[in-house]
Amino acid sequence: MMAVGSSEQLKQSTSAFAIATIALLAGVACAGWYWMALLSREFVWDDSSAGRPIATVMVLLALQWLVWGGIVWIASMLNASKQKQVAALCCAAGIVAQLFFLNANPILEHDGYRYLWDASTLASGASPYRYAPLAIKDTRRGDGDAVRQAMALRARSDWEASSSLDKVGYPEIKTIYPPAAQFSFLAAYTISGWSWSGLRIVFVAAYFAGALLTSAALRSTRALTMFALCPLAIKEIGNSAHVDGTLVLYFGAILLALSWADRVRPLWLAVTVGGLMALAITTKLYPIIALPILAAWFASRFTWAMGALFIAVTAACVGLLYAPFLAMGERDFFSALGPFGSAWQRNEGVFGLLRWAATFFLGESTVSIASIRGASGSAGTVAAKLAALALLLATCLGCSRIVFKSARTEDPVRLISRCMGLLFLAWFVLLPMAFPWYLIGALPFVICASVGPGAWGAVAWPLFACAGVFYYGEFYIDAHNLPGRTLDQLHGIEYGLAFLLTLGFWLRRRAEWRALEQAG
Repeated sequence: MMAVGSSEQLKQSTSAFAIATIALLAGVACAGWYWMALLSREFVWDDSSAGRPIATVMVLLALQWLVWGGIVWIASMLNASKQKQVAALCCAAGIVAQLFFLNANPILEHDGYRYLWDASTLASGASPYRYAPLAIKDTRRGDGDAVRQAMALRARSDWEASSSLDKVGYPEIKTIYPPAAQFSFLAAYTISGWSWSGLRIVFVAAYFAGALLTSAALRSTRALTMFALCPLAIKEIGNSAHVDGTLVLYFGAILLALSWADRVRPLWLAVTVGGLMALAITTKLYPIIALPILAAWFASRFTWAMGALFIAVTAACVGLLYAPFLAMGERDFFSALGPFGSAWQRNEGVFGLLRWAATFFLGESTVSIASIRGASGSAGTVAAKLAALALLLATCLGCSRIVFKSARTEDPVRLISRCMGLLFLAWFVLLPMAFPWYLIGALPFVICASVGPGAWGAVAWPLFACAGVFYYGEFYIDAHNLPGRTLDQLHGIEYGLAFLLTLGFWLRRRAEWRALEQAG
């Protein structure tokens, strides 16, 4: 009996030490984010001097990933009751860290100015899809139609007071953001006007709500621990105020709905998931690639009619979300995607390898495929884009096939998370213009796949960390006028390190995963 009692005391003291260590690491994380919030004062919009502490920010971000990894690793060894305490502690620390950035300057990002521009345009009663910001500015110095003049007169005080037009990225291009994103911008604008604080409040609230829903779908508080202090979320949502944070809400709600698959009618499930997918698609367009996966799940789990209903509901809800803008007489929602797809390029992952190989064989001659938006440029680049599209399609079909075969036997939350997480990661590394905040939408699925038997999703974290840190090195290179080859070297380190870390993790865990596959 004494031995049993001693064993229990040892476990309790070990757990107490682990929680104290996590509390210390959470405090270190908060101190690091507070330091970064102070550093944000050095990032003034019109100051592009080499004196900005970009290198310091990158070091802090790298340290935050190490601290986060330590917290997650220690928490994984605790029992369920202790993990609840850790989750509450990390959520409190994560909210505090997000609050540090509420009124901070954005560090090396400016998308929020476009968000607020679109919101002010919509608040004035006009469509943000009709005119580029630069066209509106021109009407203030000359004649224009009544709609543009009304917009300029109504919002002029806001625009001039904030100098917003000079801060909107690519002011010659119309907005690319779909309706659900526009409505979230409007909600933020209603809260705080031209201040970024409204954007941060809306997107951070959506992120934490999505984290709670995902945790409920998994019936595990470990997910909350991983969400709460995730460096990618704190930097790209709390500071940079990217709308991708709302995707976490929609995808978390989808996972929760799927966890009720055996307790609700298939009809209601198809309608609910279809509506949530429509919100995701009209926030950022790329979630449309996941429709075949969910349609395959509904078709296999229930009937083909349910799969068709899911697609029909999604399409109908997308139409409803576009309806207010159609009522404004708007018809051209996607004209800005042409420049976005053809001119913007920032990726040295799999796409970079495809482009290198295609250029080696095809050379640098210029080609254009008018029927494919964005398919113009050098022959190697166009060929790489087509190859990337083919690989993405193959990944989508492969994941859909896995879902179709396993829908009746495997837990829907883990099955959908594994396949949608894989698809979104494939999309990221194949995309010609990949930015770290694009990975935020994959967070619910990667976290779900990182919790539980096998922890399959854990192989994705090196990519998240490397993308979230090395991306900002591009600004350092630009500010210091370093040679062009330095950028290639940076991208090589970014994706090469991610690949090596992922390979090392896979080699370390492959025996365990093989045993799980055989047991399954």
